[in-house]
Amino acid sequence: MLQRNVHMRTLARLRLIALVCAGVVLLAACVPNPTPDPPVVTPSNLSSSDQQVVQDLHAQPVRRNTHISPMQTPFVDEYIILNQADQSLVDALAPFALANRYVNTINRLKVRANISAANVRVVSDLACSPVNVGGGVTADANVFLDGKLLDMAADVANGLAMRESGRLQLTTAQIVDFSATQQLSFANFCRPSDPLAFPDANLSQAEGQRSVEIFTQLVGGILFHEYGHVWGWHYLLGVRDRLLNPGGGFYTFTSANEDQADFIAGVLSAKSGHQLSYPQFEMDLMAFTATYRANPGYVTFLGTLGWQQQFQRTSPQYSSLAVRKQTIERGYLAWR
Repeated sequence: MLQRNVHMRTLARLRLIALVCAGVVLLAACVPNPTPDPPVVTPSNLSSSDQQVVQDLHAQPVRRNTHISPMQTPFVDEYIILNQADQSLVDALAPFALANRYVNTINRLKVRANISAANVRVVSDLACSPVNVGGGVTADANVFLDGKLLDMAADVANGLAMRESGRLQLTTAQIVDFSATQQLSFANFCRPSDPLAFPDANLSQAEGQRSVEIFTQLVGGILFHEYGHVWGWHYLLGVRDRLLNPGGGFYTFTSANEDQADFIAGVLSAKSGHQLSYPQFEMDLMAFTATYRANPGYVTFLGTLGWQQQFQRTSPQYSSLAVRKQTIERGYLAWR
């Protein structure tokens, strides 16, 4: 198995130097810089709230949104509500959690983006759990990622690495479709699988290293999105919304929280030095995986890239795929 679950010592050392030096790595020595960071350059079309998000995500380390915090009053204790939400999610998914599955990929991403507030775990297959959602799910500070989506990403990353080296002559769509026939087959439902379509053993050392990096950046797309919910206190905002509007209010009938999480995914991908294409690709891969699970063998990745899948909204709480990828790009460019 490739070293997706083994932390890269060299990378960790470089990241540690970067943190100590406030983001500046010098070849000779680490020299403290007493001057404040320069102003963040953002596109002119960014709202003031988005600019504030970008500024806050420059923090070393990143802390949860300091402009929002739980309240304690004689009538309600929001800390208790948040703790109960976290515990309920943990209780529901604990039987499906996989200890140490992709743990060092997750840790690598936390180091790159310098985030630590979220407790992130991987479940074997969210579609087989009481929380049947695609990609990942977050309560307050507990995040669970869909292991089957990550298995797909690992297989696809192997195929992409082999193609980059010139040993594989397949399009991206063909790589994804072939991976799906293996990873999403009935035989592999509800259980973890290492790459099957493009096994680790078939890769050269250089291809293996490249695959680990591609995989890391793909996982970053979904992990950083879920972290966006943690950073923005989105569960708390939903609690307050339902308290004021029992029938559903702003956060029930708009995509505000999901849009902000997508924006943050773009910002943190750029902060981590990732390519923009990977978090966007992961969004398509997530949609394809969910659709394929519902219609195994009758769905292709090219179909996911079609007009209906890209521009049709399936819920008021989510923008269309095309808009979500644009939002990721907006966050990415805001950091740059």
